[in-house]
Amino acid sequence: MKKQFQWDKFIPDCFLCIFLMPISIIAFFIPAGLIVKLIRKFLFYIFDSTSYYLRNVDILNDFFFIALCLTLCHIFFFGIWFFLEKKGLMIKYKIYKSSFWIVFILLTSFWWLEAYGLATTGK
Repeated sequence: MKKQFQWDKFIPDCFLCIFLMPISIIAFFIPAGLIVKLIRKFLFYIFDSTSYYLRNVDILNDFFFIALCLTLCHIFFFGIWFFLEKKGLMIKYKIYKSSFWIVFILLTSFWWLEAYGLATTGK
């Protein structure tokens, strides 16, 4: 028998994910920032000043790296959440995967579009 989709669980899970996204930023901003800083140094070390795009990276005003950092915060937090949920260690509440993915895609798209908008128009 096929399982029915439960809207009464899906909607609260979406709100739970929206609530947990800022918590993930608060919890993982510094570790994700360190990883992004390493990625940035690695890119500059590999391409140095020979690449036209990396010489003009100041145009982006680091918005690319901020959006990457915020995306990594969400990935770290929910990666740990789903790992603990799967192992049954500390988290007993199971989030619908579909509600997580919808909220994750929407918020990640928002960060990247916001970074692009700030980098190109400055508004």
